[in-house]
Amino acid sequence: MNEVDFYKIESTQKLERGWLMIFVLNPNHQIFEGHFPGNPVLPGVCMIQMVKDAVANMTGKKWLLSEARQIKFLEMIIPNEKDVFSFLLNYEVDNAECLVRASFEKDGKTLFKFQGCFQQI
Repeated sequence: MNEVDFYKIESTQKLERGWLMIFVLNPNHQIFEGHFPGNPVLPGVCMIQMVKDAVANMTGKKWLLSEARQIKFLEMIIPNEKDVFSFLLNYEVDNAECLVRASFEKDGKTLFKFQGCFQQI
């Protein structure tokens, strides 16, 4: 995965329909100093980047977001060294297009939902 140092995928498991990844955030990353000072929250653009990185890793191809059909930020994702998050990913590749559904969860509660399309680059 094209991980940057604000998160780390700890495990990946193939499910009947898609993938389950377990990730942790690095609460000491400088991105959290500015978003927001004293009250850090994972930026939405970083969540979408994580989805894009996961699709690239799973398919071995490079992708560009072409359509965001649905993006829902249901709960703030606050970085904490002890917190472990679930990342559910389902995708279908059709020619140079990849349809994606993804969500982040913690303790059975959905925090973020994404549905969209990526074009191969």
